[in-house]
Amino acid sequence: MGGALYPLIERMAIGVGFPTCQKRILCGCSTNWQKWDLGGFPAWLLAIEPALKLRSADPVYLKLVERWWGILLPRLVPFLYVNGGPIVMVQIENEYGSFGNDKAYLHRLANLARFHLGNDTILYTTDGGTKDTLDKGAIPEEGVYAELRNVIAKYSKSPLPPVPSGNGRAEYRMVKVNKIGSLFDALDLMCLPTEVVETKEPVPMELVGQMFGFLLYESEFSEKESKRTLSIPKVHDRAQVFVSCSSKDDQGRPVYVGTIQRGSNCELEIPNIKCSLKIRLFILVENMGHVNYGPYIYDRKGILSSVALDGNNIHGWKIYPISLEKFCPLKEKVRLLAGFNANKIASRKHSKNVSEEPRFYEAHYCIDPNDQIKDVFISFQGWNKGVAFVNNFNIGRFWPSLGPQCTLYVPAPILHHGKNVVVIFELHAPNPELTIEFVQQPNFTCGHFQRQV
Repeated sequence: MGGALYPLIERMAIGVGFPTCQKRILCGCSTNWQKWDLGGFPAWLLAIEPALKLRSADPVYLKLVERWWGILLPRLVPFLYVNGGPIVMVQIENEYGSFGNDKAYLHRLANLARFHLGNDTILYTTDGGTKDTLDKGAIPEEGVYAELRNVIAKYSKSPLPPVPSGNGRAEYRMVKVNKIGSLFDALDLMCLPTEVVETKEPVPMELVGQMFGFLLYESEFSEKESKRTLSIPKVHDRAQVFVSCSSKDDQGRPVYVGTIQRGSNCELEIPNIKCSLKIRLFILVENMGHVNYGPYIYDRKGILSSVALDGNNIHGWKIYPISLEKFCPLKEKVRLLAGFNANKIASRKHSKNVSEEPRFYEAHYCIDPNDQIKDVFISFQGWNKGVAFVNNFNIGRFWPSLGPQCTLYVPAPILHHGKNVVVIFELHAPNPELTIEFVQQPNFTCGHFQRQV
């Protein structure tokens, strides 16, 4: 990404006659990139064995930095100030003083930057000040862009273009949502058979090539007359547990057992269900994101321990990678799932009520060709937890049952005239009315967090 993005940024700077902009290089945590998941690091770094020590003189880690900088830094050379370009300073690390104290690491970064950029470019790193100094020098958030624009205009050789006007907010609208199908019915659409991994013990998400989204772990165990206790000592970050009969003759749907969350109680009581053969165990694990800074930045996801039933480890697992990227293009997949699900429903007419399980839902938000397309928020009040997409664009996670956020922002550029498709992946139970609301303002009054305020 950087190879294409940085030259574009520099040409934009030159185009407005602003030849002294700073440049920050991604290595570890840098100011612009640290807001990203895992501080901007690619998650595949967590799959390397033995485990890397990020932002350190770890030889394997530094070799990867050298490979990346060997591609990136030569592309910046034409844009250095000494070569007539706008880059006068290069930041090689950010706030490292509050992160670590590996001088060998910093010296290696400096030497590597000198090798590619020469000795005439200023290298630097920064660390945050005290609250007092930040308060005295801080610009209010709402005024940052205006201040930057004023500075750029002061030194620009040509007038700046006018500030674009806001496109306003769309009017309130309630939209009906349609059930599409269960995740368990859609497994063949979400995960190809060749992508399923079979292991003796559960393994982390990264070791099966999955960096974001979900993993579904499947195994089996024998029936027992009494209830049993399932234990997952270490899960990152949230696991939903289901059981069903292995035999197709039993016509059983997965039964929701409960949820185990990181840092909470790691045991669940498994109900006694009658099956002609073994009982299937499903554990759907959600990767809820990585921290972007600090000692816990190295954080693998998935099941990181054995899974035990009444103290005995369960062996023999199938692991289904379910990435958010594979949720797109969703419009095509929900059509396939809708047709597939119709056949499934017909075959279940004599079965018991369907248990709570992760499901897909679809809604349509229509914009008249004569109307202006405007920003809008979707309210998920009454829903539980999941992920939402608009026109195949992931607008984010929702969790109004926890709160306090009730809404997700939908920017106008991802909408279009005509029918816009909203796909919802709800992990638990939907709004009983099967509706969502398109509203003008964000809402932070949901969940028990708000009730405790």
